Amino acid sequence: MSKLTDKLGITPGPWWAETTYIAAMVKGKRPNGEVIGNMHPSINGLFEQSQNEANTKCAAAAPEMLEVLIDLLTDALNTRQQTHGDFRGGPEKYYSEDIKIIEKATGKTWQEIKQLIGG
Repeated sequence: MSKLTDKLGITPGPWWAETTYIAAMVKGKRPNGEVIGNMHPSINGLFEQSQNEANTKCAAAAPEMLEVLIDLLTDALNTRQQTHGDFRGGPEKYYSEDIKIIEKATGKTWQEIKQLIGG
């Protein structure tokens, strides 16, 4: 992971999934990584074990997916700005769903994120 995750306050990756937990290699800690999250099986067996494992794998990929989404959105905004000039109605009009997902994942506004990444 890059310094972006550090700026966002996210445990650096890579993260990986085990059957019921998510782990990450944290420098200076245990050689096999640290457990950073547990996926609890559903109450009353609502989900199959395979679905619980798939959920764990998806959650383990979250930091990389977030970073890629931020990079793609930043690139798209920069390209649009360079080729078309200013946005009418601001970038939120064109990329509102992307921005909402990033804000949900980070707990920060898009403006705060832009300041953190220097954009």
